[in-house]
Amino acid sequence: MKWSLSFYVEAGEIAGYCIASLKEGTVWLHHLVVRSNARGKGIGRFILSELEKRTSSLTSTRKIGLKVRAADDRAISFYIQNGYQLLEKTGEYCVMSKLLNVPDRVVSIHQPNYVPWPGYFYKIYQSDVFVILNDAQYSKNSFINRNRIKSSQGEQWLTIPVKAKLGTPINEVEFANSLWSAKHIKTLDVCYKKSPYYEKYRSQLHAILTEEYRSLSELNEAIIRNIMNWTGMSTQIVHSSSLGIHDVSDDRLIKITKRLNAQIYLSGLGGKKYQDEDKFAAAGIELRYYNFSPPTYSQLWGDFIPGLSILDWLFNVDAEAIKNYFDKLSGNGDHVQ
Repeated sequence: MKWSLSFYVEAGEIAGYCIASLKEGTVWLHHLVVRSNARGKGIGRFILSELEKRTSSLTSTRKIGLKVRAADDRAISFYIQNGYQLLEKTGEYCVMSKLLNVPDRVVSIHQPNYVPWPGYFYKIYQSDVFVILNDAQYSKNSFINRNRIKSSQGEQWLTIPVKAKLGTPINEVEFANSLWSAKHIKTLDVCYKKSPYYEKYRSQLHAILTEEYRSLSELNEAIIRNIMNWTGMSTQIVHSSSLGIHDVSDDRLIKITKRLNAQIYLSGLGGKKYQDEDKFAAAGIELRYYNFSPPTYSQLWGDFIPGLSILDWLFNVDAEAIKNYFDKLSGNGDHVQ
């Protein structure tokens, strides 16, 4: 981690630098140097702050340690003022450390579904990092290539025809033809032209659907990212294919969580049926489950139908209302076990 945790600060010229590395569960600050003509400008505090940010985002440790000469009262005072504690004196050096007060990092993982239901996005909302499981095997007739909306006749499926053999990774699934996008656009127009907010998102959504993509996974991710943007989410997105982890089942989930320096894996309630909770605990990972039920909102075409694509909610209540509901649900804490 040395080259990820070490950096310099430039203010017209090199004003200071930090050299640090991760050793045995502690980030050790080896050197913090500020140029003499740049002192007294807060650069030392800025360097410490940046190191703490990198420690919390790039490692799973919360501890920063350092050694300073016991006779250097000015340096000792500087570190104490910035939250470091004096632990011990060993010869001519003093050992100091700081435990960072940062929240645990939450990771969730899911296949890239097509126009997913609201619970999918609430899972993203609750996470610091969302891993798109784009190299998992494609499942026929799943939510990866289809989802439900509402028409005058009740619920209706939007299905993308694809070319995929048994065992094909999702990021290699191709479209069977190019006709599906025009059909989906026409269906959305018919079903939602009278909804309050359809016109607000119509042109953007249609542009996404008619873009050229190499795979189904790319299309689904584009939709997911845009809905995240509309609802104000800033969760980091990572592709499982970029991590080089090929274990299966719980072992893969645990390794991905640890690789991303997270302490919590967030799962849907359905995971309780097959996840080995003891395995997560042995790996030092807290396993949490979330439960989500969308509110009953005003829909077109008669009685309320739950569990539809988030597009139905978006077109009927707008993104701001969705964000407010997520904020409210997150605040009461009843959704997490």
